[in-house]
Amino acid sequence: MQALSNDIFELNRFMIAMIQRGGVGLYLEAWKDGEPRPWLRDLSVGSKSTQVADWQRKLVRIGYGPLEVDAWFGQATRAATAAFQDASGLEPDGIVGELTRSTMQEALAAVPV
Repeated sequence: MQALSNDIFELNRFMIAMIQRGGVGLYLEAWKDGEPRPWLRDLSVGSKSTQVADWQRKLVRIGYGPLEVDAWFGQATRAATAAFQDASGLEPDGIVGELTRSTMQEALAAVPV
């Protein structure tokens, strides 16, 4: 519940900022201040959100477990992320950024359903 509460807070903050700037809608071409949208922020140790839980499920699905899906990015999630990055030829920094996310999408597409 705490992770969901954090997500709702971040999305509300994002929507209020959009309204204040006169740009309403999730599909804006450019976000003026360069701040990443809440659903695209990097995930790293200390992150708590449903995005982390989704990331943990993805890691488990492609074999980087056992890993508790608890929506908290702790040391176990960092280690599994770094192992995935290393195996994928990425810098194993344990941070989920844009490149790591796209590499995960490719890895998931190759996993039989």
